[in-house]
Amino acid sequence: MDDSAPASSCDQMIAEAAYYRAEQRGFAAGQKMADWLLAEADVERELDTLH
Repeated sequence: MDDSAPASSCDQMIAEAAYYRAEQRGFAAGQKMADWLLAEADVERELDTLH
């Protein structure tokens, strides 16, 4: 992950992205880790495009 963004900011961005992923699938149980990992990848990709 890009070191220019503080970890807490990155965690917040990932948490928000994971929430929206969960929302899109109706908050069905059992996908929390998958939502987080996919959101983490999305945020990392987005941060990489900024540099």
